[in-house]
Amino acid sequence: MAVTSTGVSAAAIAGPRPLEGFRVFARRFARQPLGMFGLAVLVALVVIALFGPDLAQWDPYELGTKRLAAPSADHWMGTDQLGRDVWTRIMYGVRPSITVAFGAVAISIFTGTAVGAISAYTGGIFDLVMQRITDALEALPALFLGILVLTIVPPSYGSLMFAIGLVMLPVAQRVVRASTLAVKHADFVTASRVLGATNTRIILRHILPNILSPVLVIASAELGGAILTSSSLSFLGFGTPPPEPSLGAMVSGDGRQFMTQAPWLVIGPATVISLSILAANFIGDALRDVLDPRLRN
Repeated sequence: MAVTSTGVSAAAIAGPRPLEGFRVFARRFARQPLGMFGLAVLVALVVIALFGPDLAQWDPYELGTKRLAAPSADHWMGTDQLGRDVWTRIMYGVRPSITVAFGAVAISIFTGTAVGAISAYTGGIFDLVMQRITDALEALPALFLGILVLTIVPPSYGSLMFAIGLVMLPVAQRVVRASTLAVKHADFVTASRVLGATNTRIILRHILPNILSPVLVIASAELGGAILTSSSLSFLGFGTPPPEPSLGAMVSGDGRQFMTQAPWLVIGPATVISLSILAANFIGDALRDVLDPRLRN
């Protein structure tokens, strides 16, 4: 092992290896029971989204003779007014909800991180303009902004991702900007600037790694919000285009019409929506406790 003139090993100066850091993070996260529960639920939803349609016993579009049948061994969550299996339609409806939610969070986080970090680091007129645009977006109600975008652009996976990502963008941008302002005057950033590092290198190599913790937390929190917004838009008729099953549309259409006769039409998709939002919030709380040194113990 190489040792410096001060008697300290080079490995100690270099700091922990990335793999060891991930192991430490995994051990700390595993001590969060609610976070592990949320992770298990999220993994189950992703598995259903990926493989559920291939494992489904029934065709979600096939009309049956058993209309509004109660849950049984053949139909775990009963059937709707057209005889279609509710559990099968839920499995098919999870895929668009998860796909749109992850896509919207990716748009929000990547765009918000880029705009927030650059505007906070550069300051000046660019920062002023970006903050006024953010103020304008925050002034509009989230659902109204999403409906406005989907009224202009025909509903599709891409338009839903863009609309929901735009709704969540101000929060991500604000968090990243505040974190960048706290880091930009640190000694290691000043030293890099004195040594001739470009602004791009400073942002990518020094600022972004040090604001990763709040970005991960806000991403997990936004995931639950994206699922809720996607379901709300589907509930209002602006979600996934029919005839594809959608969790929000299942609660809105058939669920409201036959809720007193067949409550399972609402209970099934509403439970899945609630569990997915709860899981995302649990993961966000666990990440905050693990990554924040003040809350780690």
